[in-house]
Amino acid sequence: MIPEIKRHYSYLTSVEISETDSSGVVINAMDLTGSSAWFVVEEKEFQAVVATPPTLGQVSIDMTPVDTATLDRGRRSAWFKVVVGGETNYYGEHFVEVVD
Repeated sequence: MIPEIKRHYSYLTSVEISETDSSGVVINAMDLTGSSAWFVVEEKEFQAVVATPPTLGQVSIDMTPVDTATLDRGRRSAWFKVVVGGETNYYGEHFVEVVD
């Protein structure tokens, strides 16, 4: 996850979205076949790219200086939104600090 975002800077990173069991232990990478993904910082959504092959659960986030400039400063909630068919799920909620 991205712990800090500096406004007016670019960010390019990849993360793996994994499935866990009821105790929180990672079972395997989530199969993202046929899905679309977004990185969300509070109300702002940024399109993420599902890597090939989608069975690896990898998504890439590419935020431009224009994207990061739209974020308000401060500690913000962030997560991944994944849509498969008509079903929307949210994963990996964490905090990110937005600074100048």
